[in-house]
Amino acid sequence: PLTGIKEINMNMMEKIYNERKDNGRFRSFFDFISRMFSQLTSAPITEQQLNNFDSKMEILVSSGAFDNLYPSRESMRKSILKGRMYAQNLIVENGQLMLDNSIIPPPLMTEEKDDPTFNLDREFEVLGVMLSDNPLTLRKDKLVAKGVINIIDAKTESEEVLIAGLIKQKKVINTK
Repeated sequence: PLTGIKEINMNMMEKIYNERKDNGRFRSFFDFISRMFSQLTSAPITEQQLNNFDSKMEILVSSGAFDNLYPSRESMRKSILKGRMYAQNLIVENGQLMLDNSIIPPPLMTEEKDDPTFNLDREFEVLGVMLSDNPLTLRKDKLVAKGVINIIDAKTESEEVLIAGLIKQKKVINTK
């Protein structure tokens, strides 16, 4: 399932799987970041590796992979850097995490309000499908006010009905 997320390759998916298998469920968003960050630490860490790590975390957030760990995707997106800096403080020699990481408490999440439309757009970009919601539900009140009905109800109507849909992409094909 994780390999269906754009830019999440089999190698990263295996690292996530093995980390969870070896050390148990991820307890929080920052727990995930710190445990996965320790997987990439081959000293010295380059700026490109840091940017790549942050990008992968943003993609995972946008895919909805952490929806059960924290309710706001935007808060998680805004907290990735804090999480990585926290993880860097937990790393000791040879890229290993401190055994007792209770010495350094995790940072507070940067609280940001989600924009449901933005979340769905990013989800579509990284998954190719919108799984967490339907963009039409965000406009349900307006659609109902215009007399739009569910397509399933349209087959029982004998009159003309209004239904709504979304066109996500338009492709023009010119023929001779």
